Amino acid sequence: MICPKCNRKYEDDMPRCLWCDALNPNYGKAPSLQKKKKNVKKREIFDDESFEDGTIFKLETDKFVVNVMAILYMVSLMILGVVAWCMIEEKGFLWFFFVPMELFLAFFVYTFSKKVLKVKWLKDKFVLVTRYGKKEFLLGKQAIYKSEITNFGNHYLIFKKGWQTFRLDESDYPKVVKKIIKNQSELTEKNIKCDEKGDEQVVYYPMATSGGKPLIFVEFFCSLILLILIFLKIPERDGYSPAICFLIASFGFFRAYIHSLAILEIKWFKNGFVLRNHYGERTFFFDETIPYKKETDKNGIVRFVFKKGFQLFVVNELDFPEIVKKMKILYNVD
Repeated sequence: MICPKCNRKYEDDMPRCLWCDALNPNYGKAPSLQKKKKNVKKREIFDDESFEDGTIFKLETDKFVVNVMAILYMVSLMILGVVAWCMIEEKGFLWFFFVPMELFLAFFVYTFSKKVLKVKWLKDKFVLVTRYGKKEFLLGKQAIYKSEITNFGNHYLIFKKGWQTFRLDESDYPKVVKKIIKNQSELTEKNIKCDEKGDEQVVYYPMATSGGKPLIFVEFFCSLILLILIFLKIPERDGYSPAICFLIASFGFFRAYIHSLAILEIKWFKNGFVLRNHYGERTFFFDETIPYKKETDKNGIVRFVFKKGFQLFVVNELDFPEIVKKMKILYNVD
């Protein structure tokens, strides 16, 4: 399809131009028979009749049983640890091992116990049901807190409501996860604005909201405290290796820096785009910009890295699927 406004080429089945966001005059018209056959599989995944108002998706019985067994196993280890602790007469420094172990097991009990047991699909929202109750999430309202892929290639989504977090695994609810990702990608918040010259620009925001200032502050502050303790020689006085503590602090600073590179906003206009992160924003023009690096992980997720001076900007396909699709066409990336 050739855009009548900017004369650039984009896919025929897209409702708007990739470059100037102008409407596709041919969108919605009856496709050819060959194209219908090509899209049959896609309709079966996303437009399945099972996604009707009020439809309930339940966790499979075998997965529910495995989840209950995991909880009981962790609880039994906690009880066994308490019994062993009571039988020891001279505990001494063993409390330093016992307390973290019990907290570690309690954390896993809580993690397993809050598994999503049901998903209720409604017209413009969905409800996640766990042992602790149920929460509603509106589609297209920045519902996804975090979007990641496991080492086994399965997608999982993290949702947050107040202090509670909910994890929805593709291995448990494949159709629901794919449906939410598709809807969120189409409804990702974007605004059409005009710059100072009067030219239109489309502002995109990330699908997920992870990597925010609170997380960066916690990682940086905890690492800074550990570094101060090292200089005061407190870990060495208590028998801990300063070198290991320094490595932990360095890792914390590194993680804070990586999270600070997250793109908060992308402005896409006729001749280029603007990337904004926690350090500010930079403009990149199409005819002057080449990606500093293009990364593709084993799951096929693409990341474009751009460099301006000493600053790095990482555009992740999980956060900006529509922008990455444009960049693949722009830079001839498969």
